[in-house]
Amino acid sequence: MRSLKRTIVASLLGVLSALAVVGGASAYLSAMSETDELLDLQQMQIARFVGDLSQENGPDLALAPHDAEDDYVVTVRQPSTGLERSSSPRPVLPEPAGTGFTDFDDGGTAWRVYTLMDGDRTVQVAQQAVVRQELAQETALRATLPFILALPLVALVSELVVRIAFRRMDRLSTAVAHRDDRDLSTLPVDDVPAEVRPLVLGLNDLLTRLQHSVDRERRFLADAAHELRTPLAALAIQVANLRGKASGSAWTERLDDVENGVRRASTVADQLLRLARIEGTGDGADDEDVRLDQIVLDVVGALVPLAERRKIDLGLVANDAASLRGSAAELRALVEALIDNALRYVPAGGTVDVALRRNASGVVLTVVDDGPGVPDSALPRLRERFFRVSSATTIKGSGLGLAIADAIARKHGGELRLANRAERSGFNASFVVPMVGDAGPGEVREPIF
Repeated sequence: MRSLKRTIVASLLGVLSALAVVGGASAYLSAMSETDELLDLQQMQIARFVGDLSQENGPDLALAPHDAEDDYVVTVRQPSTGLERSSSPRPVLPEPAGTGFTDFDDGGTAWRVYTLMDGDRTVQVAQQAVVRQELAQETALRATLPFILALPLVALVSELVVRIAFRRMDRLSTAVAHRDDRDLSTLPVDDVPAEVRPLVLGLNDLLTRLQHSVDRERRFLADAAHELRTPLAALAIQVANLRGKASGSAWTERLDDVENGVRRASTVADQLLRLARIEGTGDGADDEDVRLDQIVLDVVGALVPLAERRKIDLGLVANDAASLRGSAAELRALVEALIDNALRYVPAGGTVDVALRRNASGVVLTVVDDGPGVPDSALPRLRERFFRVSSATTIKGSGLGLAIADAIARKHGGELRLANRAERSGFNASFVVPMVGDAGPGEVREPIF
């Protein structure tokens, strides 16, 4: 995926590079034309005013040190007097056809020659063509050099300007990346660049429609769960009435099955109603001081008889004093869900250890069992509603316990971590709440969001 910032900077550098190339080529062609005109004029003037090359120049008229290829070669011929002199033995200029400019190559060197024929007298002035090319190249380089030297500075300034321009988009993307997955509120558009505003408005429209859809689902879930409670309660009463009038073991077994089914349906309805209420009450937990250690102690004590009936060793191995702000009822439901989930998956004779520990970074509630664990492929789905892992030793549940626990954990600024034990078979469910400092007995610390 190409970066928009790099694309903009690269495009600017590409345009400047293209301008430098076009400017250099244009400067070269223009300089070459000007150079030809100037040097052609010089050759014509030299041919008009040159003598017969017989005068010897003294040391006072010697030329300053220079490149020999810049010298003009002058040849004077006058057949009537037998005069034929040249300023240099090389090159031997060709016989002229008439007055004017010609180009010739003497075997590796290109020359520009001007010939002036005045009666019996012929003057030829020659200059290497490379001199003209070098002058044009130097002129073009001087014209292009500022562009070349400016490229690194333009790259640096462009990168800085683009970063500043995209800073508002970076803030928007950071806000979206760190947003809770339950937060469907619209994105702010006040500080959004005009080019991105239509996209943000489109996303806001999508978020609004998605929020309405989620709200309808929650209302339906809550209404359905609430409406089911009354007929289920009535059905339970009818089963109890029938049990008093029924006779025979066959009727008793059937009524037991019906009663168990009603109980499971009632449990599911209660959990659905609880889940709908948790997810529909906003992001913040209730403003209440909660002693988490006392809740853990109460829940473990209440579930010990159930564990004993299933022949499971349920123990509280650590219970540090810890407090936080939240909903006592919801936190109790979280602790119950984690322990109940462990009791359902551990076979008879197994062990479930509960520990609440407080350290400098926060509070950690762990429920560890020595059951069969969970297949690795099922771990990502454990928080899904109605998802259950089948096992020969599993006691059937609704598949909502961990979904409720996860919703409560997130609502209270914490995290639910689910993993198989590394050192042996078993499962580890942890509720982790980051805290500001240590929380002593009765001392409330705010969760870190």
